[in-house]
Amino acid sequence: MAFGQLQLKWPRPPLLFRARLLGGVVALMGVVNIASAIIPGDHPRLLALRRIIPEPVSQSSRTIAVVIGFLLMTVAWNLTQRKREAWLIAAWLLVASIFSHLIKGLDYEEALVAFLLLSALFVFRDDFDVRSDPRSIRAVLYAAPFLVACYVAYALAGFAILQKHLVPDVWDPALALQEAGRRLLFSAPYLYAGYTMQARWFLDSLGLFGLLGAAYVLFTILRPVLEMEASLPVARDAARRILAAHGLSGIAYWAQTPDKLLFFNADYSAFVAYVLAGDIALTAGDPIGPLDSLPGVIRAYRQFCERQDWSPAFYQTRAALLPHYQAAGFETLKIGEEALLDLPAFSLAGKARSDLRAALNRGQREGWTFRFFAAPVDDVALLAQLEKISAEWLSQKVGGELGFVSGGTPLIGDAYCRTSVVHDQAGQPLAVCTWVPLYAARGWGLDLMRRATAAPNGVIEFMIARMALHLQESGEQLLSLGLAPLHGLAEGEARTLLTRGLELVYERAGRVYHFESLYTFKKKFDPRWEDRHLIYASALALPKVLLGVVRAQAPYLTPGEIVNALRRNP
Repeated sequence: MAFGQLQLKWPRPPLLFRARLLGGVVALMGVVNIASAIIPGDHPRLLALRRIIPEPVSQSSRTIAVVIGFLLMTVAWNLTQRKREAWLIAAWLLVASIFSHLIKGLDYEEALVAFLLLSALFVFRDDFDVRSDPRSIRAVLYAAPFLVACYVAYALAGFAILQKHLVPDVWDPALALQEAGRRLLFSAPYLYAGYTMQARWFLDSLGLFGLLGAAYVLFTILRPVLEMEASLPVARDAARRILAAHGLSGIAYWAQTPDKLLFFNADYSAFVAYVLAGDIALTAGDPIGPLDSLPGVIRAYRQFCERQDWSPAFYQTRAALLPHYQAAGFETLKIGEEALLDLPAFSLAGKARSDLRAALNRGQREGWTFRFFAAPVDDVALLAQLEKISAEWLSQKVGGELGFVSGGTPLIGDAYCRTSVVHDQAGQPLAVCTWVPLYAARGWGLDLMRRATAAPNGVIEFMIARMALHLQESGEQLLSLGLAPLHGLAEGEARTLLTRGLELVYERAGRVYHFESLYTFKKKFDPRWEDRHLIYASALALPKVLLGVVRAQAPYLTPGEIVNALRRNP
């Protein structure tokens, strides 16, 4: 849960520029370290240095300068992302760099540059406030003793086994550990030499072990926050109260489900519900709260995500809020249209809804019965039949049950969701639908839509039409049939390369998820169509965001299932 202290604004351009500039200069300092170690030193300086420091020590410092150079280049990218841990690592590396330049050849010019860069990092230390994953940092701390023990055991075992292949061929644990330390730090001169290929490989592997260990530590420490603590019950209660008063979209219900993490603004008047898909913070719809609070919470949420090293994205947002997202620096992309029925004006009259009249007439002739459960289903036998229908339906679908903003509502219903069932003349269930509340919009949204394998055509149309009439009689205002994915892109987006790419996805993925037939089905109800958008931080983040949407929406989908489905639907 993320509460409070959200007055910070989205990072200003000068702040971002400084971080990127300092990161670039740190990378250049790494290059300077490597070049300085390779280029021969000034002879008079070296002679003066030899009177103070033994030559083996200065040569070891030359090797250390190279290692520090590579590490500075490695950590520079994370500095441009304003990572706090990257700042700390870079600062210590620059301290070590100063000493290594002085010890290897009295190279005070390079040492002075490193000192000035260290001073700049200290002056702008508050710029670097982006967190790394605390669990990963703890994992490194917990693993460190184990890694050291493994390295010591590996070194001692190698020296013991290859004793006759080394010079000197004396088994001395203290000498072996000293050599392992020298090899780990690339600190020549070395105490052992190998005269067989196996022995030489073993000695080289001791240094390689150190490089791999340093890379692992840097990668782990600098990872973005990958998991947050679950929101407390008091936060979820607050979110439900806000949702009841201000939830307007067809997917508002999904802001309260247990998989969502919650971010509140400073006065707890609005919140954002999101999930983590890698380092993508994917939000279910728009922020929820009073209209005048939404611009502020959008900016604060982006700042919060930046501090966790996440890329924020909003899925299925309403067109009315696009100016607020754009003002906060986000990019927008139309991803489809939501089908909505305005219930006060709903009627079965007219040519556009002739299929609905046909379905209702067939149901009347064949004795179908519509049942709406205003409370959870308590008929155990009926529930077993509904679960069988659902299981059969899922067995024919690629990827199984969906998630994030659809799927998962209980067939039995609960305190928020409702269930409707259509029975045949003999009382056997033909189809089942679950419905989620639209809260402040005063209506219901369609979630699960399952029909028995042998159910006659038109049974789902019968179900939804009867549901619309039932809600109309109850005084409800709106019924959502959900998103028609990737529909209407040509009307809503310029013909860009990205749009053409999405149209290709519509064509190919539609073979698996039947996008066109889904749109055709919803069109039978002659709904009002509203644009829905994907909001993302930048063009560079879009590929990861799209992958995050797939991971969140189809958590059980496997690559093999996609390939097989495409083969079946050429």
